[in-house]
Amino acid sequence: MILTVGTISLALTWISLEIFARCATFSSGAQLGLTDRRWRKKNWHPINRIGFRDFEVGEVKKTPQVVFLGDSFTAGYGVKFDETFYFLSRSANPTPYQFVNLGKLGASTEQEAKTLSRYLTAFKPELRTVIHQYLGNDIQSRMTMPKVDHRLPARLRVRSEGINFLDNLLFSRELGGAYFEALYHAYRDKNLLALHLADLKKLHTDIRKQKANLVFLVFPFLDNDQITARSAEYIKIIRNYFNETCAKNDIFVDVTPLVEKLSPRERVASCMDAHPSAQLHQLVSEVLIGILQKTKLNQDMVHLCPSDQALQDPR
Repeated sequence: MILTVGTISLALTWISLEIFARCATFSSGAQLGLTDRRWRKKNWHPINRIGFRDFEVGEVKKTPQVVFLGDSFTAGYGVKFDETFYFLSRSANPTPYQFVNLGKLGASTEQEAKTLSRYLTAFKPELRTVIHQYLGNDIQSRMTMPKVDHRLPARLRVRSEGINFLDNLLFSRELGGAYFEALYHAYRDKNLLALHLADLKKLHTDIRKQKANLVFLVFPFLDNDQITARSAEYIKIIRNYFNETCAKNDIFVDVTPLVEKLSPRERVASCMDAHPSAQLHQLVSEVLIGILQKTKLNQDMVHLCPSDQALQDPR
């Protein structure tokens, strides 16, 4: 009797999981599974002719630009296009400038520099401001990526969406743990860190050569409170780099105070996706709009280049 009840319960649980996996639509941080594929099909647009999640780039020679440069946080993975901090900043129309999104999934600092270089070569725009978004995994092109294999054979994963879902969940968690440790090891490795900071300096120097203002938008990891708090380790390193290399009118933005206003569930796109939620995108856009409009800045998260601070506060 007990065996029969247990078997029926297990079967019902499995059927429920299979139905859920076949019908659910939500994003996955690792972009795995059909649930994520369905989300992308429904939400991953517009994609313009140069391959970015944005409207088409129009005539660029006549209008100065505000360019958003970054990874999947800037591209807005996990939320609708009209919920991204890029779209919201653009829609507020705080300046007479043209807005362009160069956010690319999985981009490292080195890749972002190449993206900006190709864009400048192809379009020769006049840049007014570059909002460069940063996350702790931007160092990844300078480190050895951990290797984690799927737990279940491919033939089983193909036949069952429920198995796909569970396997992707286990894979993401295992990869996430190894990935975070590899990242923090890279920040502690003086040689790897020096290479990464050189990549950052080259990118920011290229931006300044265009006579553009730099807004350096730095996010912590969002997965949970512990991981967000630990992000202070790399944010401190990156802010020290900014203080040592910044130029007049450069601005450093630490998003951590905004993240801490939200619960772990409120700050992320879904239970499977630690990209920013629509609510967090909204809060970030409000800060960016304030910067672009040159209104009062939140001193807890918006920091001027030390040379600018000295001019404003002669003490």
